[in-house]
Amino acid sequence: MIVCRSLTARVNKKTIYNVFAFPENGKNLKVKKNKRIVFIGSIRKQKGLHVLFNALAFLKKKNFCLKLEIIGEPITDRDKRYKKRLLKLAKKLNITSQIKWRGFIGESLELLKQYDILILPSIYPEAYPTVILEAYSVRTFIIASDIGGSREILDKSKSGFLFLNNNYKSLANKILEYYGLSDEEIIKHLENGEEYLKKYDRNYYIKMLSDFFNI
Repeated sequence: MIVCRSLTARVNKKTIYNVFAFPENGKNLKVKKNKRIVFIGSIRKQKGLHVLFNALAFLKKKNFCLKLEIIGEPITDRDKRYKKRLLKLAKKLNITSQIKWRGFIGESLELLKQYDILILPSIYPEAYPTVILEAYSVRTFIIASDIGGSREILDKSKSGFLFLNNNYKSLANKILEYYGLSDEEIIKHLENGEEYLKKYDRNYYIKMLSDFFNI
């Protein structure tokens, strides 16, 4: 993201987003309710997978079972210890059979098309999670914690749901809310996400710079 300031006495600011290369031909706009959700990212405490695990267990008690696939790997020794704790937590919560660990996958866009929802349960703010833009580009719904760049993107795009940070019940309720939406309501969210992506189009980026500098 670039914030431009003019060199006049009175400072003018304009936010110009970096270019994001997204597929020209995404999947058809259609609603998916096959109860498959996905997490994409490194396996570390900051990413909040324990919050998501507790949300799955909470939903299971309500007889609402989801399949979660995790795409990513732990990086540091601390991260590896965290994954071990997650495995124990899943067993304790009796949700092991609902979770599939996919490991690191270099090209995740094609996979992302398959899921109902991308979940971002981070408990610490991230500057600008590009995985949200990737989800928009393949028309996958997003539920993210109400912090950092996730909050900024979802607030501005009017696409997807935010849940209270580090609150598994809030996350569970947002998941239920998604499955209670009509097809038309879901499609509206997906269309809003596509519209928001235009801010990252190369031609839009060039035009914004040209307008700002009066080129």
